[in-house]
Amino acid sequence: MKMLKPNSNFLNRNKVLAGFACNKAKYLQAGRSMIETLGVLTIIAIITMVGISSFSKAMNMYHTDKMMDQLTMLVTNIRTLFSHDHYYTGLNNSQAIELDVVPEGLIQKNNHVLQNPFKGYVYINPTNPLPTAVDKDAAFEVTYTGLSREACILIATSDWGSGSQSGLVSILFSAGGSDASEENASQIALENRQIGCGGYVKTVDDGSGEVVACPDGNVRVPLSIAQANIACNCSHSRANRCAISWMYF
Repeated sequence: MKMLKPNSNFLNRNKVLAGFACNKAKYLQAGRSMIETLGVLTIIAIITMVGISSFSKAMNMYHTDKMMDQLTMLVTNIRTLFSHDHYYTGLNNSQAIELDVVPEGLIQKNNHVLQNPFKGYVYINPTNPLPTAVDKDAAFEVTYTGLSREACILIATSDWGSGSQSGLVSILFSAGGSDASEENASQIALENRQIGCGGYVKTVDDGSGEVVACPDGNVRVPLSIAQANIACNCSHSRANRCAISWMYF
């Protein structure tokens, strides 16, 4: 019986088709792998962004809490030390360090420079509680510069006490980068004395301005969210940083 030879054209065609099918499968697999990889990378990017945002908020809250604790301790120490004197003549950063009233973490290597957790500077100065006050240096001010907007709003809406026990006279919110000089801080303190508790001042075109709040003034502490939003709109300062000056008896 004569054997039939396979048709060479048929075999070649099958080989070609098989090759196409194999290559198509490879291309489909490669396409799926690329899409899967892009999907994984997208998910990783989203998780990373959320993680960075959450970490940034957590660090901001940590720095704010630390700053408020340090300030409360600093003010308490100063008021306790001067409780029998009632005058703060000569009080400044150097004297505060020498008198050991500055909390740990504020003093930098230069030994007379005070820096808050936001890397802004801290200045301590004697002042008069009101522009018409007869008693010179009957109050003192602590000015913090380089604060974030979020920290400023949290501070502005916090309860800083009222009445003679707290000793709080006023709080001034203004623009002030971390590079603000002592002269600028002194100017902030001077404005605090001159403005008193009259409310909003120096409102500029972008809606921001300096706000003075007092326990019993026209604008009272703590500020409302709306007031804090204006007080802490420090967009006209370098690096969008805020400065806050507390005045105490």
